[in-house]
Amino acid sequence: LTRASGWKLTTSGDVPIEPCPERTYSNYGDGACTACPDGFLCPEMTSEKALWANSCPLGSYCQGGEQTLCGIGTYGIMERAVDAGNGCAPCPAGYYCEEGTENYELYPCPRGHYCSSDPGGSIDTGAPM
Repeated sequence: LTRASGWKLTTSGDVPIEPCPERTYSNYGDGACTACPDGFLCPEMTSEKALWANSCPLGSYCQGGEQTLCGIGTYGIMERAVDAGNGCAPCPAGYYCEEGTENYELYPCPRGHYCSSDPGGSIDTGAPM
């Protein structure tokens, strides 16, 4: 029997190994899957808990392997964020940030409108000037 990372060993039935489900990982020889660490995504059959390719992307934060986008009126400030407090920041005045915005500079407020720095209203292009 060859042991494969990302799979857990089992003694039931004819199938000696089964894949670790999404939001978990395992190393070689593990008998169980472990919860994905915060700041990372763990797709099915993830083999390392802190694999850089599975870093939580900019514009979101990840807890327990589950991705949540930065909210409306905020933008992402770092990869591998574990919560909104360290991964998302208020969109600056003059720009609007939709859910999951990675770079606010790509979304300037349209001509003839204003965009406040109020997170609740920054995607609203405001009133005509």
